[in-house]
Amino acid sequence: MARTKADRGISISVMTLLVGIVLAYLLWGVAASMYDVSLGNQWVLAPVDSSVSIRRARPNPIVIFVGGLWAFFSTSIRYIPSCPWVLSYVITQRTWFAVVAVLVECGVVAFGLLMKTLEKSLEKTGGHGIKKGKRPAAIRTPKPLD
Repeated sequence: MARTKADRGISISVMTLLVGIVLAYLLWGVAASMYDVSLGNQWVLAPVDSSVSIRRARPNPIVIFVGGLWAFFSTSIRYIPSCPWVLSYVITQRTWFAVVAVLVECGVVAFGLLMKTLEKSLEKTGGHGIKKGKRPAAIRTPKPLD
């Protein structure tokens, strides 16, 4: 039974493109954060003063997580106009990260191509991976001597 185009859902090409865009944004955010730290603009929630002996409450992990997300997203958006400087910093100072970013994006493209090839082969075989046609003849075994 053939599936209609509406039953198939999102195509593999669109899925690969969306995954590539999301990973590119995450990699950009990391690159922008590395550049921000190199300029000395580290995100600090509150100044640490060791001379104050007030006992503070234990920090809330949810507040720390939300603060980290806010710092990541705001840094990634704030450094979009500085894209040439961020990229030159990453290529010259953090070459390992540039190589990893390219490899990750190439991996996404390779996985998409592999899935596209798998989809085509499954369409040829009817969706179960076994080619239709004649079964090979059984191997004849010699009869036992009585």
